Amino acid sequence: WYPEQSDTPNSVEGHKYHVWGVAWNPDGNRLASVDGDGRLLIWDPNTAEVVQQIKSDRVLHGVEWNKDGTLVAAFAHQGPTSVWRTDNGELQQTIGERTTAFNWQDGSSLAVRSESSVVTWDCELGQKTGELPTTDSEYIFRTSPDGKYLATASASSVKVRSLRTTEEVA
Repeated sequence: WYPEQSDTPNSVEGHKYHVWGVAWNPDGNRLASVDGDGRLLIWDPNTAEVVQQIKSDRVLHGVEWNKDGTLVAAFAHQGPTSVWRTDNGELQQTIGERTTAFNWQDGSSLAVRSESSVVTWDCELGQKTGELPTTDSEYIFRTSPDGKYLATASASSVKVRSLRTTEEVA
């Protein structure tokens, strides 16, 4: 929705099941949403039209675009993270087993949190680039913008570790 073009935001409808995640692309001209039926819908928020529909065989939860908008990732409830190309909807990569969170590090590198570690992947090369063990209590994480550090949070603490050495730095 662009306020300069309209007084009221468009309502985008098309999901038949509970919507579990939503994310804007970097340019702000597309919106991705995922639902309990395993559908990832990409919308034009100005027209409320679905411009792309991707179907997964699992309930999808979180969704996030990479920094240049060419890839979109979604994770399945108690399942892997899937990465699709946004130009044609093709599945690019399936990562991990039981994803609990993820975030993009740059255009093609994705960090995926499973039950006991954070794994980094290069989605263009289709390979793991690193792994950092975590504890069950470290349930929130983010990589630094330069991709060198991982911040994890538990109920009462935040840790910062090097993704290269896995050592705690703060």
